Amino acid sequence: TFRRMYKLVADAIAKWGPEGAHPTDYLMVFFPGNRDATSTFDISDEAKAGLTPKQQKMLETRRHMIYVHSKMAVFDDEYIIIGSANINQRSMDGARDSEIAVGCAEEGYEEADDVLPQGQVSGFRLSVWAEHLGCYDPLFLRPHDPECAAKVRAMAQANWDAYVSPELHPLP
Repeated sequence: TFRRMYKLVADAIAKWGPEGAHPTDYLMVFFPGNRDATSTFDISDEAKAGLTPKQQKMLETRRHMIYVHSKMAVFDDEYIIIGSANINQRSMDGARDSEIAVGCAEEGYEEADDVLPQGQVSGFRLSVWAEHLGCYDPLFLRPHDPECAAKVRAMAQANWDAYVSPELHPLP
């Protein structure tokens, strides 16, 4: 679970440092959502009357979750895994659900102090961040840097604030 992962990271920080670090400096989890603040909807009162309460709320706020069955994790720009499995008995049992995943690793990467690989995995991560954060920043080349983590968290918070605001704001 996420709680367990954050606890493991917190325990490692407590044991090895750096002092003042937080688990979200090293482990960030995001979920997609959308808000269409730019379009106008011409829907008749008759059509609106046939909507469920959830549909009416979505129409009013123009926000909705994006349900994606796949999961993705990028580890230190060295390894990426994308698949459908959940971390639960049903997915991991092997006799119930059918799941699939693909993992990709950077070849020829040798770990060096404070240097991450700059190959296909990091290129994919950078394109996903640009798509969902609405920009590219050279700081994104250093995802292991707490300054980068703070910037990504702040941008994600701004996205969230625009998503839940009572006023319509375009998402970045």
